[in-house]
Amino acid sequence: MKKSPVGIVGAGPVGLLCALGLARSGVECVLIERESGVADSPRAIAHHWSTLPGLDALGVLDTCFDRGFRKNDFAVKSYKTGEEIRWTLDVLNGRAKFPYNLYLPSTRLGR
Repeated sequence: MKKSPVGIVGAGPVGLLCALGLARSGVECVLIERESGVADSPRAIAHHWSTLPGLDALGVLDTCFDRGFRKNDFAVKSYKTGEEIRWTLDVLNGRAKFPYNLYLPSTRLGR
């Protein structure tokens, strides 16, 4: 069987992490991106608690922690009624390795 490199189109967060994981597993890959560098878009990305072990396995989680912030509590407010609903991820304490979400803009993750 002839092995060919895996083609990944787009060097956004998913494409970069996919390429990194494949390369670290010994799979040759080609990453194709039309931009000359990381796009400076204002998008913020929430990396949910269940995805953080994957970033940890790739060896990038500590750097992500340095460039983003962790958040365990949340609130939603209805401006029409003034009602506010608050909740936390405290139920994950002792059950998940990372009982919080990580907020990291896509530009920081890409770099």
